[in-house]
Amino acid sequence: MVWILLAGSVWRLCQKSCCFTIQNIRQSSIQGITHSSRSDNRKRLIRQGLIDPQQELAFLKLIFTSPLHRHTKSPLLWIHRRFLIEFMITPPPVMEELEVILSAARHHPKNYLAWNYARFIFTYTWQTQPFGDNLREIHQRLWKWCKLDVSDISGWTFFLWYLRPERAWYTALREVVDLNEVIEHAIRLEESMLSGHEALWTFIGAVLVDIEGIIPKHRRVKLLLEVMDYLTKSKVDEEDDKLKDKLYGERLVTRARRRGLLPAENSKNEITLDEVSQ
Repeated sequence: MVWILLAGSVWRLCQKSCCFTIQNIRQSSIQGITHSSRSDNRKRLIRQGLIDPQQELAFLKLIFTSPLHRHTKSPLLWIHRRFLIEFMITPPPVMEELEVILSAARHHPKNYLAWNYARFIFTYTWQTQPFGDNLREIHQRLWKWCKLDVSDISGWTFFLWYLRPERAWYTALREVVDLNEVIEHAIRLEESMLSGHEALWTFIGAVLVDIEGIIPKHRRVKLLLEVMDYLTKSKVDEEDDKLKDKLYGERLVTRARRRGLLPAENSKNEITLDEVSQ
């Protein structure tokens, strides 16, 4: 009984703000950023040189790479990190930031705030210190993450954004990566045991139907026909993920017909996979 009372007294003491413990240092530091007015004060102290931005960046990295679900998806923390990047004369390399983003996205799936920060850091870093020499490695890390987290719509949406022709690094990316092969591999994922994922179907549909320029039109048509062939040959069970594939695939084909990429249904001008391959 004495030990129980003593443990309770220690616990209550640790919760007091006046008690100088590691726990309270950690809590007060995080709260100092996640509260908007305190965050503004922290920015002011950084501008005055009273807080080292490098140490602040390292502290945020510690938070984002830890399994703290609440903090890896905190808007104020990501905004604060963006402030630090823009404040610093020499921001960290994009690969280092990418590892922070991927870690936060892994700990908190569908972490749109982390991926939105990724859009900022890619665009900002390319303007200040282009990362063309690291594009192959960056692409491999992103592609690997998407394949392992195939149901994460936020990750696939960023990957689609990153591949778009209007991106400043698109030309450099085409020189080191075969985008045709990437898209074909994505379709193979859907045809494999990883079927039934709406996030992956959304990515495939956007590349093949909605967005022009990621891959040539004739490759888009060829892959659309492969999708149709896959849907025709698939054996559908009401309780199987193949049923989801059937629904997602039919929607994709309907959109492709409306865009003129495929002939209308029951049209005499139906094209075959062999014709496109020639």
